[in-house]
Amino acid sequence: MFKSKLLWTGALAGLGLVTAAAYAEPTAQELQQKINDLQAQVTQLQSNQATQQHQLDARDVDATVNSVLSDADSHSMLVDGGGVTAGWDKAKMGFFIASEDGSSMLHPGFIWQFRQVDNWRQQEKSTTDSAVGFENSVLEPYVCGSLFTKDLTFKILYDSAVGGSPNLTDMYVQYVFAHGVCGGDLAVKGGQFVDPVFKEQFIGDANSAVQLVAARSLLNDLIGGGLIGPRVQGVEVLLTGNDNPLHVTAAFDDGGQSANTDFQQVKTLNFANISGTVSSNWGAAVRVDYKVMGDWKDADAFSAKGNKQDLLVVGLGGNVTELDNAYAFLYTGDVQYNTMNGKLSLYAAFVGNYADLRNVSINGDGKLANYGFLVQAGYMVTDNIEVFGRWDWTRLDADFTGVVGDVANYNEVTLGANYYLGDNGSWGNHAKLTLDVTYLPQGSPINFATGDVLQQTNDNGNELMLRAQFTLWI
Repeated sequence: MFKSKLLWTGALAGLGLVTAAAYAEPTAQELQQKINDLQAQVTQLQSNQATQQHQLDARDVDATVNSVLSDADSHSMLVDGGGVTAGWDKAKMGFFIASEDGSSMLHPGFIWQFRQVDNWRQQEKSTTDSAVGFENSVLEPYVCGSLFTKDLTFKILYDSAVGGSPNLTDMYVQYVFAHGVCGGDLAVKGGQFVDPVFKEQFIGDANSAVQLVAARSLLNDLIGGGLIGPRVQGVEVLLTGNDNPLHVTAAFDDGGQSANTDFQQVKTLNFANISGTVSSNWGAAVRVDYKVMGDWKDADAFSAKGNKQDLLVVGLGGNVTELDNAYAFLYTGDVQYNTMNGKLSLYAAFVGNYADLRNVSINGDGKLANYGFLVQAGYMVTDNIEVFGRWDWTRLDADFTGVVGDVANYNEVTLGANYYLGDNGSWGNHAKLTLDVTYLPQGSPINFATGDVLQQTNDNGNELMLRAQFTLWI
């Protein structure tokens, strides 16, 4: 019993010593260290709080400034500037302004062709005259694009080359009102535009920069698209679409040579130096194109440069104009073939017309039947250099003999080359140099101004012409 008490007494004494040691007061040094640690923690907390407050204040200031600037911009602009993109389109080689979703787009640009011409004309066997000089053969500022939707497109184009005064050339809108019809799109077009019948005229006048030769043919100007005006005022219904092999255009308009006239369409009819004041009451035109193979965009230029696949398109077209109870019918058939490697381009067309001009004073019975054909080819020798050749032949009606002498057949032969600027000709039709020489063994019965051809006044003359042209298109 006594030993047990001693053990408990010792254990309690030990526990008291441990407890006393555990609760012994800290030294002054230990207390000072704890105070220093607490002060450091408080200082860090204060610094973090100040940094966070500064960041919040800065964001509030930035947000306020941006809100004020945005409000000022919206009040200084006529339209909402949100979501607008602008810049340079490398694929189309032009400037643009567009909405963010691309539904509305504005593309301003111009086509400029500056030409040097040497023309030698033999009026008689012993007489030759010449004309040498420079000219702005084409100067066409334009704006095109879409509004509200990609289905509503427009184009405004002025020709300022002749005399330097602006002359309205194209002014139309086109709206695609149905998709998936016969595999394509249905559209309606209204305004002033190129008559759709003759492909050489349509390609060359809708965009002169994509011609293969420096100018269109004498055949086209005598009895083809140039005779129509080439612009007309009216409406068109189109079956179109990139994936549709069949394209159809049907037009109802004021008739040939109706550009920039009022609803009366009173004008002077010009045809191979036959002239008279007539009123064309109405006109109609149809053109059908069928794409056997290839991409439709490659059919919009005569050169094969840049083609990624073979192209074969066959087309037929016709036009009728009613002239004070007289009629003029114009028609054509053509075929275009380009190779996939962008080397070879071929084009051939048959052109004809029949006119009943009994109200205009001419020889014979006033009924004229004319026809002719054209073949042209281009070949890319290098990525920059393309050589080309063209031959066209026109047969005029015998009733023209009193105007053009005994000559009824007119030939035109053109040889030349295009040099496409940029690395490996990468600028294509947007910047190129064209050099060609044209020979007309029978001369020409008319002055063909846009082709720099001068009228022949006798049966024994011929004409030689050299053209050097620079094209810039953006």
